[in-house]
Order: sequence, then structure tokens, then C-alpha cells
Amino acid sequence: MQKVNKCLLALLATMGLIEVGYGVVIALLPIYLAQYLKINIKYVGIIISVFSLAELICKTPGGWLADRVGRKPVLLGGVGLITLSFFLITLVRQPFFFLPVVILNGAGMAVVWPMIVAIIADLVEEKKRASYMGTLGMVSLGGKGVGPALGSLAIALTSLYQSPFYLNGLLALASFLLILALVKDPFQARIWSGKIEEQVVKGGWLSDLFKVLRSNPNLLVLNGILFSQALGLGLLIPIISLYANKVLGIRIEAVGSLLLVPVVAMAILTLITGRLADRIGRSRPIKAGMILLSISMLVLPLSTNWTFLVMVVSLFGVGYSLVMPSWTAMVTEAVPDKQRGTVLGSVGTMQGLGFTIGPLAGTYIWDTLGPGAPFYFCGTILTVGTILAFWGIRGKD
Repeated sequence: MQKVNKCLLALLATMGLIEVGYGVVIALLPIYLAQYLKINIKYVGIIISVFSLAELICKTPGGWLADRVGRKPVLLGGVGLITLSFFLITLVRQPFFFLPVVILNGAGMAVVWPMIVAIIADLVEEKKRASYMGTLGMVSLGGKGVGPALGSLAIALTSLYQSPFYLNGLLALASFLLILALVKDPFQARIWSGKIEEQVVKGGWLSDLFKVLRSNPNLLVLNGILFSQALGLGLLIPIISLYANKVLGIRIEAVGSLLLVPVVAMAILTLITGRLADRIGRSRPIKAGMILLSISMLVLPLSTNWTFLVMVVSLFGVGYSLVMPSWTAMVTEAVPDKQRGTVLGSVGTMQGLGFTIGPLAGTYIWDTLGPGAPFYFCGTILTVGTILAFWGIRGKD
């Protein structure tokens, strides 16, 4: 039991440290490229898009590979790529040479969440799984929230634009050593001992994935719910800061701190709602959470004062915190462990697809229909996801 606890703590620490790096990439890499290296903004966009594309492409194949060689080797490989890429970022100066570096980073980031979730699912019994997924969600959100602030602090203390990436490289290296020393992979042990039966499908990761999805309708529904959530929220990624500044009158330098508060609140709530899901079942928190997410986005543009805005944002936070631990636990329970890596990679791909399409659509909707329109579109998409949850999810009440 003590070894399992050490393993779980190492996995949670790894998730947090890597998410700090992810937060820095999203928030500070564009500033580093544009302001420090003076790279044209259109090339900055290309570099960030290549990072997202590499992450999107590598998720499902990475999960499929883990189903054949074990979770730990793939996780170590991913964190190793992340570590290398952060140090390389500090050395590269030309836009073209950033492309292979961000491809390494995106490929590494792609496998971290699926592998950590898969190992936790292999170690933790079903009746406690949502609690651990809630804890994982708390750590993940906390890392994303802290990352940009920590990176900005590193620049302030050192006066070096490269310092956040040196720091992230050291954090990723610490994660690599934690995984190497403390993480046990029971699935890999079963592969090496010959206890994992040979896969029925011989056609590769895509054939395996289609076979699993066809045989389990719940997985199709869960994928659809995640895609609706990612697409809806993806609409808001490029415009949320603009909306806060231009419509609500919040100073641009205060926007980052303002967004940190709901992220931290959601992280804490996720820990609580994960334990709740282990008591009352998975589907009810998902359905209730999707209702709250939909309502919050549909009414947010109606905000006329701070009190109403805080209430709406709080509603959104509760909804998100209800959905994710139950959703993650339900996905891990819907498939045999020998196919868990492939499925977790595929749901990560669906999420990445939503976050890739969403920002492009969000800026277009803002320009053509006005500042409030992306929120109405987001709420409508989430409503479709809510209907899908009530219509399609079976069992685990």
C-alpha cells in the first residue's frame, strides 16, 4: 500500500509540474517569441499552431503504443521530450528552427495526461476512482493557473526572458526522475509476464479505436460530451481577455489575476466533487454539471454588474467541477485495461480538436456578430452536450 501511495503522489506531482510548463507555453511563449526574439506575429501563430497540432496528432497513437509496451515507458518518453524541448527553446533564435522544438514539446505533452490517468486507473479500485480523478483535476488546474504567474515571477527576478523555460526544464527533469524512481506500472508488468492476451485487431491504432467505440456506446456519448465542452470553451479562449477589457472595463494587467481566482476555486471544488461522485454515481454529476455550464454561458453576456458576473462565473466553476472527475472515471471504467491507453488518447484527441477549431470560430464570431455572440454559441453547444448526456449515458447512477 505504501508503494502505491508513493506512486500516486509521484503521478500527481508530475501532473502538476508538467501543467505548470503547459501554462507557461500557452501564456508566455507567444510573448517571448514576439517581444524578445522580435518574430513576426504571423510566424508566432504558426509556431503555436504547430505545437497544438503535434499534441493533437500524437495523443491516440501514444495511447495505443502504451497498450503494447506499458504506460511508464511512454510517460517517461513524453516527459523526456518535454524536458529536452524546454532547454532547446532557450537556444533557438530563428522561427523555422522553433518548429521541431515545439513539435517535440507537443508530442511529449500529448501523452502525459492519458498515461497518468491510465496508471491511476490501473492502481485504484473503481469505487474510489472518481476521488482520485478529482484530485488529479485539482492538481492539473492548479498547475495551469500557477504556470503563467510563476513564469512571470521568474522573469521579474532574473530579468531574463528565457528564465521560465529554464525553470520548466528543471521541473520537467524532476518529474522524469520521480517517474523513474517511484512510479510502478502494473500493466507493463503484466505485459512482460505474458498475462495480457494478444489484441484481436491487427490493423493498428485506428482499427483498434473504432472497434472499441463500436462495442461501447457510452464511450461515443462521453466523447461527444467532451467535444462539445472543448469546442464551446475553445470559442472563448481568444476573446475572454478582450471581453473582460473592452466590455467589462477590466484593466488588461489585471485580467490574468482575475482568471486565476476561478481556476483555483475550480481546482478545490474538483477535489470535493470527485469524492461526491464515488458516493452517488457518475452520471448524475455529469448531467447536473452540463446544465450549469450551459446556463452560465447563456446568461454571462447579460452581466450588468460585478455581483451578477461573480455569480455566473461561480455557476460555471461548479458545473465544470461536477463534470470532469465523474467523466474521467466513467471513461476509465468503460473499457478493458488493455485498451485504456488507446481510448484515453482518443478522448484527448477529441478535446484537442475542439480547442483547435474553437479559437478560429470564436474570433470570427466576435468580429461578425459582436462580443456577446461567442458566449451564446458556447452555451448552445454546451446545451447540445447536455442533451447528449441525458439521452446517451447509461448506468453508473
